[in-house]
Amino acid sequence: MKKFNLMMLVGTLLVGSIAYAESEKTFDYEKNLQERQEIDQRNIEAYSKKNGVSIQEATQKYYEKLQNEFKNNDELRNEMMKDNSKD
Repeated sequence: MKKFNLMMLVGTLLVGSIAYAESEKTFDYEKNLQERQEIDQRNIEAYSKKNGVSIQEATQKYYEKLQNEFKNNDELRNEMMKDNSKD
């Protein structure tokens, strides 16, 4: 039993130290934004090529789709909040 407790303590300390080390990393907003824009651009170009439409039209469709997804997420979140408030 002592071995088990010692193993649990060591495991907990290890996980805690890893979690702390991860939390110390700073979030690079500019890098994340640039990566997101590169991904968006590749998706827009692929959509344009696949559907034979202009880059402008593909961009419009792409951002409309993203906007609808965010709208659906907001609706789902609001619905879940209503369900939780009933409890």
